[in-house]
Amino acid sequence: MRKQDILKGLIIITGVTLSIAACNKDDDEPVLDFNITVPESWTEYKVNTGNVVYYAVSPLENTDDSISEDVLITKDDIQGSNLSQFCTAVIDSYDNDTSFHQLYFSPEDSTMNGAECRKLIHLQTIYILDQMSYDSVPLNAKMIKYMFVRNRYGYVVGLNSMVESYPDYKPVFEEIISSFSFKN
Repeated sequence: MRKQDILKGLIIITGVTLSIAACNKDDDEPVLDFNITVPESWTEYKVNTGNVVYYAVSPLENTDDSISEDVLITKDDIQGSNLSQFCTAVIDSYDNDTSFHQLYFSPEDSTMNGAECRKLIHLQTIYILDQMSYDSVPLNAKMIKYMFVRNRYGYVVGLNSMVESYPDYKPVFEEIISSFSFKN
């Protein structure tokens, strides 16, 4: 019961955050220190709430589609930690989350557009609120996270979809992440 209340709270907070971002889209948009390109049909938000700095969401495909794929980028002040330490901290943050199931974590740093990174792929059970019954409904998501360290900040670029739609969105995600680069 407590876990459901927490998840409902997170859903509400995310909705409020996105609403605020949408309302303020034309007013003093935050300046990003990276470049990223998403498909033209997606809606993107530059956000300045907590550690979330960017969010983009795919359009719904049809009337039966109720869950959008998305890109979420966070930026954390990591005060001198290196990439390995940052990645360990990100993965450790899932220690008590029974809905997290790691599938892959790159054992060594790789380079993407001139920046060192590591890749994490995992499954996660997420809960949405059923509008008819006001009950939480579990859904299975597949998430890819690319972790970067630049200057004193740790970045996580998360590419998220439902398990069922992942094969269709994998090439889209690959194109999006290949466009990610830090500004000078």
